Amino acid sequence: MRGSITQRSPGSYRIQWYCGKNEQGKAKYHNKTIKGTKKQAQTALNQILADLQRGTHVEPAKIKTGEWIRLCLSDYIVGTVSERTLQGYNEIAEKHLYTAFENLNLCDVQASHIQKYYTDKLADGGRVDGKEGGLSPVTVCHHHALLSRIFRLAVYHDKIVRNPMLKVTPPRAPEQERDAFTEAELKKLLAYCRERKQGKEHGRYDIPILIAAYTGLRLSEVLALRWQDISVARKTVSVQQVIDHTTTGGLKLKEPKTKKSRRTIPVHPMLFRRLAPWRRELRGKIARLGEAWQGDGTLICPDDLGRLRNPSTASSMIIKLIKDSGVRQLGMHALRHTYATHKLHQGVNLRALQDLLGHSVVNTTARYTHVSDGYLSGIINGIINSPE
Repeated sequence: MRGSITQRSPGSYRIQWYCGKNEQGKAKYHNKTIKGTKKQAQTALNQILADLQRGTHVEPAKIKTGEWIRLCLSDYIVGTVSERTLQGYNEIAEKHLYTAFENLNLCDVQASHIQKYYTDKLADGGRVDGKEGGLSPVTVCHHHALLSRIFRLAVYHDKIVRNPMLKVTPPRAPEQERDAFTEAELKKLLAYCRERKQGKEHGRYDIPILIAAYTGLRLSEVLALRWQDISVARKTVSVQQVIDHTTTGGLKLKEPKTKKSRRTIPVHPMLFRRLAPWRRELRGKIARLGEAWQGDGTLICPDDLGRLRNPSTASSMIIKLIKDSGVRQLGMHALRHTYATHKLHQGVNLRALQDLLGHSVVNTTARYTHVSDGYLSGIINGIINSPE
């Protein structure tokens, strides 16, 4: 293999290499400018010649990074992720990536470009909420995930030789405090839900709270539950679908994202005894509304007209209900951590708990184990076995 090095200016060298003949039989040469020392230029040329010898060299594609990002989102990533995830990717690209990388050749993107992009976003991220300051480390980590995918695809489709993301360090996202309700708090919350029941302001958001406390389901799973998904005879609740909410497609039901999320959970029969009055009440409401009822009667937690509940709206209303009950305002997800803590106190091991929670990896489940031993020590006798 033939190659040469020519100094263009101080600290700038052009490397050139032979890469066969064109259709007219004339020799073809490619060249590249290397910023640095002659030794660095020689190292780059030696690497290219070695790759040519092995047949692994890829000529840099003259495609702009912005163009490649659009192509990835429209052709390569679409269909491999959920609609909501794709929507998030497009928002990141439109609000941030195109501005930063639009006119930079894909083959010229270096790890230093991306690292500086992270630094700039953390310092002054151009927040869409209008507030001053940078993006959070968690948000920039989402950018990192998308960029990693885009450059992996570039390598896979022979657009670049090496992935610059391999030398990029994403910001370290702070560990989020994952709290759970204490035994006393959960007793108070469930008692409040049981006593107040129907209310104009909260609707029947006490039902999702009740289900989450007994099953540890995610809110999107609770709101998608149907009466046929619970079995009184087997004492189980099955997760067969979830609610997906996107700005473009609205609310719809879809299959769980992973096989682990599709699961059947054994539950205490007290849950079914507490759901029975609600089912009778719901049937009565359907009969009263007649044609005004827009659902098919299968959902356990429909809105006032039988339709799917919006998870965002439900989450806000549940937080308000929790606050009105007089306990800490931890939010709906705290019930999932409370359930996990209860199971750990029962002696359930991490692998079994992973299956109950529907986690894809056990490391996620392990984050639920830090809650203090004082939590929920008497929950079984104090709440689950308590009479109506």
